[in-house]
Amino acid sequence: MTMTVDPERARPYDRFKLIVAVILAALLIIFCLLAQSAAQVAGSPTATAAPAPATAAPRPTEPPPVSLAAPTVNAAVNAGAVTLTGTGTPNSTVQIVVDGQVAGTAKVDGNGQWRFDADLAPGDHDIVANALDAGGIVAASAAPLRVAVPLPLVAPSLDALASGLAPGKIPLSGTGSPNSTVQVVIDGQLAGTATVGADGKWTFEADLAAGEHKLEAKALDAAGAVAAAAAPVNVRLAEAAQLAAPVLDLPATPLTVGTQTLTGAGTPGSNVTYTITGTTGGGGGLLDPLGADGRWSFDFDFTAAGDYVVALAASSADGSQTLAAEPVTLTIGSATAQAPTITAPAEGGTVTDDALTVRGTGTPGSTVQVLVDGQAVGTATVGANGEWELATGLTPGKHVITAQSVEATGKSLAASAPVNVERKAEAGGGIPIKDICDFSDPTVYGEDMGTYWLVDRCDTMSYIARRTNIPLAALIAANPQVKNPDLIYPQQQIVLPGR
Repeated sequence: MTMTVDPERARPYDRFKLIVAVILAALLIIFCLLAQSAAQVAGSPTATAAPAPATAAPRPTEPPPVSLAAPTVNAAVNAGAVTLTGTGTPNSTVQIVVDGQVAGTAKVDGNGQWRFDADLAPGDHDIVANALDAGGIVAASAAPLRVAVPLPLVAPSLDALASGLAPGKIPLSGTGSPNSTVQVVIDGQLAGTATVGADGKWTFEADLAAGEHKLEAKALDAAGAVAAAAAPVNVRLAEAAQLAAPVLDLPATPLTVGTQTLTGAGTPGSNVTYTITGTTGGGGGLLDPLGADGRWSFDFDFTAAGDYVVALAASSADGSQTLAAEPVTLTIGSATAQAPTITAPAEGGTVTDDALTVRGTGTPGSTVQVLVDGQAVGTATVGANGEWELATGLTPGKHVITAQSVEATGKSLAASAPVNVERKAEAGGGIPIKDICDFSDPTVYGEDMGTYWLVDRCDTMSYIARRTNIPLAALIAANPQVKNPDLIYPQQQIVLPGR
């Protein structure tokens, strides 16, 4: 079947194709003209060159980068607070590293100084200071610094003082943090400081007058500031006692060559001086102020046997009073005693009286014990002249008398030859009661009354000296009322010196 197209309907479509063709042709012509014009410009020798671009203005010159110096670092420790300071490149940044960890940064000022505060736990710490460049990179480092942070200070303690203290030098004591400093304040005024030892103890000698006082102890930190304080202690010191002459304790046992300790008493707070003289030399010195108990002691080296005179004197704490004691003679014996001898009574002699004095010789200063029929009846000290004697009683009948040197403990060192004597009975064969002395019967002896001995029928000065541990010479010297040391009577009172 043949399709017929209407010519009137085909016209609009043809017009559209015509318009599109015209536009494409125009675009093609324009493109060719532009390409031809560019080729002519590039190849023409007379073409005018494009103007040169304008010259850029010169940029300002930048300063060369700064070379950072290694910083320095120092540490000041106050309890747990640590202040780090040092130097560095001005206006740079310093990084602080503690025990390998960054703790922070500090800015170096224009004078090259920096500071950083750190709160560190007790113990040892390693600190490094790093200089950082503009990019925050470590450019230089200081040498590591080891810092020891101590334990926090504890409040010191102040020991209570004994009652009855006399004015003068008073020792104060207490406890605190080891190796710390304690400040002592008396009545609101600084008295001084003391260093606490490794054992945590401290001492301080204070000069206190009579009256009331307020004592304080305060712990100081490394900067000298008070970090902790103890509770105040109040103390009252009595007025100084009336000065009395010092007294020498008489030795209870004989003294021998060598170093001996002498003791005695005096006024609390006073100062005691001593002087010792003898045929073989001597010496002297000043003792520490006496304490509240008034006791004193010192060691002296007696270089040889013989008699020594001990002179003591006391002065008040302020020096306004002085008082001397009566000199005392001490007999110093040989360190090794020889066997004593008996010179009286004579061997085979007869005794007609109930009172018997045994005499002999021995090593000066040594102790001689007399035995009758093997029973000790008393002791005597050999004098510097080498002689000794002992008064004792003797019952009727035959007796054997011996003498032996003894130590302070009573141990026998050497014995004399025995001496045989006989005591005759009274006419008529009667034996008076007063002549019967059973030396094993304690009822025939007197009684120690503390400051004196009440004599009974069988007592002798030697027996009293032995029972009371008082040297016979001192006992005799203290009892001038006894005209004959070999003869004392019942109910008589014998003064006991040193009691």
